Amino acid sequence: MSEPIQYTEGSVDFCGVKFAIDPRALIPRFETEFIVKKILAWCREYNPKQVFRIADIGTGSGIIAVTIAINFPKAKVFATDISTSALALARHNAKLHNVDNRICFLPGHLLSPISTPLDIIAANLPYIPSERIAHLDSSVRDFEPHIALDGGRDGFDIYRQLLDQILRLDKKPLFCIFEIDDNQLSIAIEECRRRFPNTLVRTHQDSSQFNRYITLEF
Repeated sequence: MSEPIQYTEGSVDFCGVKFAIDPRALIPRFETEFIVKKILAWCREYNPKQVFRIADIGTGSGIIAVTIAINFPKAKVFATDISTSALALARHNAKLHNVDNRICFLPGHLLSPISTPLDIIAANLPYIPSERIAHLDSSVRDFEPHIALDGGRDGFDIYRQLLDQILRLDKKPLFCIFEIDDNQLSIAIEECRRRFPNTLVRTHQDSSQFNRYITLEF
C-alpha cells in the first residue's frame, strides 16, 4: 500500500481551508468539521458578544483550533497534545493562517497543561479499540500515528481520562463536544451521565447517520 495521498501532497482541505499535513498527525476527516460548525453555532446562540475560552484537546494537526480561530476572532483558543511533534505541525498550520498569536499551544496530557477556566472543550481523541488497530485498512494502520488511533481496550479509555479531568475542575465548562466511534454510543452516554448526572447529554449523527458526536451542556 502506498502512502495516503494527503501525506504525499502534504495538504488537506478542512472547512474550506487548506492545512499542511504529514505523518506527525492523523489525516483530518470530513466528519470532524461538524465539531467546528457546532461550536460556532452554539457560541452564536449562547451569546455572540462573549469572548469564549475554547480548548481543542488532542489537537493533532491543529485543524479544530486553527479553524475556530479563523472563524471566531474573539475566541481565546488553547490547544494541547501529548505529542510535541504534532504540536509543531499545529503551530505551523496556525502560522500559515496568521492565527498563531491567538492560540496557546501546550504540550501535555489532555487538560493537564491548562490552568485557565474554560468555556468550551472540544476533543477528537483516539477511539479505536486496541485490538482493532491491526485490522484497520493498511492506508491507516501502516501510515497514520497509532498514538492518534489507539483508544485502549474498548476505545473509550482516553475519553474516560478526559471526563475525569473535567469532573475535577473547580469551574465546569459551559459546553463540551467529542467525536466518538458509532459503536461507543451507549458507553459514551453512560460514562458522561454517571459523572455528570445533572448535565444535558446529547448525541448527534454525521452525514451518514452514524452516531459520531456527543455534547454536554452544563
